[in-house]
Amino acid sequence: MASTPPAYRFPTQIVAHRGDHTHAEENTLAAFTAAIESGADGIELDVRRSRDGILLVFHDAELEGQPLAALTWAEIRARKPTIPTLEEVLLQVGGKIALDLELKEAGYEEQLLALISKQLSPAACVLTSFLPQVVRRLKELLRRGDLDPAFQVGLLVEAQPAGSPLAYCREVGADFLAPHYCWLDLPFLAAAAQARIPLYVWTVNDPEIMAFCLRPPVGEVRGLITDLPSLALHIRAQLWAVS
Repeated sequence: MASTPPAYRFPTQIVAHRGDHTHAEENTLAAFTAAIESGADGIELDVRRSRDGILLVFHDAELEGQPLAALTWAEIRARKPTIPTLEEVLLQVGGKIALDLELKEAGYEEQLLALISKQLSPAACVLTSFLPQVVRRLKELLRRGDLDPAFQVGLLVEAQPAGSPLAYCREVGADFLAPHYCWLDLPFLAAAAQARIPLYVWTVNDPEIMAFCLRPPVGEVRGLITDLPSLALHIRAQLWAVS
């Protein structure tokens, strides 16, 4: 049965970037457990695939100088035992906290959707990628009818695309935009609100930028992705206590 995390109290979620890795290795079960214990609303994590088709959680494309996609899961686990499979992550934290699953590569969109649809409800996760072809493929698969179309897919952007990133988001067919925090200013937030495009902003570690994203009213900033979830939670509590 698909699981759903607790409902949110605030309009902007605090999402722990690769888990809470203040005292744990990023993208590990320990970091994800720490994020839950910190009180974060969500966890952002990176998904890749081994040569023999196992979905795993790891940021870098290479491990010890070799492409991760060229290694079997047994070889990967032998070299770095702390790398979890995506299934292990879902079994440990699914339903306890929301998940932001970033697909680092194309080619396993259908496999990922089949896995998460068995264990997570659309309210329990979002899917993101820097690759427009991945976003388009996910949306295509979700329209087929055998999967829940309510799963939300976001386009990550860092460098400026041709024209407006908001227009680019619509062109790709994404449900929301995940921009780097350098995009943030009042005109951009106003344009996002007018276009009704939700934002998940990354990776925000500066207290002033956190406050800018979290201060009510927050407009379209639905998620703040940060390496410092405890600090962001503290700032959010302060801002909303006096609002």
